[in-house]
Amino acid sequence: MCSTAKLLVHGFLGITGIALGGSVRQLKTLGCGLELVLWALWLGGLWMLALWVAPSLFKWLPKPEAGLVAGRLFYMMSWCSMGLVVVLPFLAVFNVAAVGMGEFSRAASGPQGRHFVTNSLLNALFVLRWPMAVLLVVIVAVVVELWCIHPYMRGLRQSIAVAGPELAQALKADFARMHAYSTTVYALKMVAVLVWGLLRYNTQKAA
Repeated sequence: MCSTAKLLVHGFLGITGIALGGSVRQLKTLGCGLELVLWALWLGGLWMLALWVAPSLFKWLPKPEAGLVAGRLFYMMSWCSMGLVVVLPFLAVFNVAAVGMGEFSRAASGPQGRHFVTNSLLNALFVLRWPMAVLLVVIVAVVVELWCIHPYMRGLRQSIAVAGPELAQALKADFARMHAYSTTVYALKMVAVLVWGLLRYNTQKAA
């Protein structure tokens, strides 16, 4: 928790650094701060939902209502993950490519300006190859959640509500199996987001 709070503070300071001027260096500071804050919020939201919010719902609400609320929250978190898995790579590539933007501002007016931008972006993609590979795991997990697990579990929940006792028992067993799959995919996503951040900021220090 302390490290997450520290990341948020550093990210906020990075964002406020844009007020000091309009140079590329300060724009990069803004991008790094925004990227850091988004990652910290994403990571914190994933872990808090799994370790605190969902267990609390089942502790204080009847099981059917808790399941409905938890399912909806996990579904919303999947869509948030889908958005962030698109935004964060763009921010990361920009932030790494912007390291040499001081040179770009001098080269842009000449014939080599376009080549400089292309080389900077390609270099950023190469530097970020391992974080991007980890992010592919997150993308696969989110796609499986949104288009396979959530719709199937929602259909099972509706069928259980109207089924007879014997059929309901079979459907509940199927639901329990899907819940185990869902937990595994969600845990994989949580760990992958954590690893992405660790690799990303280790890469940033090395860059």
